[in-house]
Amino acid sequence: MPTLNDIQQKFQSLAKINVQKKPNRAVATGKLRDSIRVIKTRTNKAGGAIFDLKTVYYGVFVEMGTINMPARPFGQEAADSKTLKKMVDDYFKAEVELTLMAGVKEMDKRLKKYAK
Repeated sequence: MPTLNDIQQKFQSLAKINVQKKPNRAVATGKLRDSIRVIKTRTNKAGGAIFDLKTVYYGVFVEMGTINMPARPFGQEAADSKTLKKMVDDYFKAEVELTLMAGVKEMDKRLKKYAK
């Protein structure tokens, strides 16, 4: 079962590959590519930002586009990849199974208590 950290690392590596590949290539100096990383936040354990805006402010413009430049969505392509989706599906499937098994064990324990 993949962990959240495994999913984050895979997303990060896919985004770095996507920013470099044609037709959406967005690498001149490599600063944007090097700034791509999943940043863990206090409110979201899985992380939120995919590029460091303190280092490279223009990452959002490359991802989303502007009036003068079409979007080159390296992060969205990484999120939409079959590999990442499978990892996320496997993670949540395992989490649901663990949660259900814990619930079944708790119910079994309660039923045994009332059966006495």
